[in-house]
Amino acid sequence: MSANQMNFRRTGRGKYSGPNRNPNLASRPALVLMKGPEDAPFLISWRSRRELGRAYVWQFAVMLCGGTVLTLAGLYVLLLKMHLL
Repeated sequence: MSANQMNFRRTGRGKYSGPNRNPNLASRPALVLMKGPEDAPFLISWRSRRELGRAYVWQFAVMLCGGTVLTLAGLYVLLLKMHLL
């Protein structure tokens, strides 16, 4: 018997047995979270969409400028080490 067959072996009581079975889980939960019909990202946040957008704009600007500065600084140090500058 393979591992998959052992995990889904039926017992005489009509329930599945195996290491993946948790008897404390409800078979019909009160709340289900799932992705909607659109392909929009699923976010759980205490901030509004507008506040999230503003935060992302600042984050984008800082990362873009910071990445450019770090790249130029690394290139400068590399050229100094190679005695080309």
